[in-house]
Amino acid sequence: MGKLKKLMLFLLCISLSTVAFAKQITIQIIQHDITTDTVEESSLVVEDQLMDGFFDNGFIVSNTPASVSNSEVQDLTFFNSGIGDAYEGGADYFVQIKLYYDNSSVAPAPVEKGKKGVGKRVICLERVDWTVASATTGRTIKESTLPCAKLGIKDDLKLISDDLIFEIKKAIKA
Repeated sequence: MGKLKKLMLFLLCISLSTVAFAKQITIQIIQHDITTDTVEESSLVVEDQLMDGFFDNGFIVSNTPASVSNSEVQDLTFFNSGIGDAYEGGADYFVQIKLYYDNSSVAPAPVEKGKKGVGKRVICLERVDWTVASATTGRTIKESTLPCAKLGIKDDLKLISDDLIFEIKKAIKA
């Protein structure tokens, strides 16, 4: 292959690669649950579903560690550190998702027959608050609430995650 053909192929590859781009989003999960100090598995499931969903929609996705919060002041501290991490990581958007668990319906799950120990707790989401902000400017784009208990989806984590992805994408006009 001649030098001219190699040069043309190289220039074609460079020009086509500039067309391919993706927005980067950083997700932070904050859990509000007075019955525990550790992050519940259901919170991590929501985080995983969100990361997969945004990736499938063409985003580059990263996350900050999921945390348990006891107050709005602590939420603000997590928000500020998360948006700083998103900025340093080169993200376009930062999303903080607060999962509020309905502690009135917490009960131990039944143990399967023939197995020892206590089953996992059955927990349900009461509501999900979310905030989308620009990671570069720090400006809040949109804040909203998804009332899970009223919609009858308090234990369907996949449906909750899909609704969140839809609303967040609509907010950032992706």
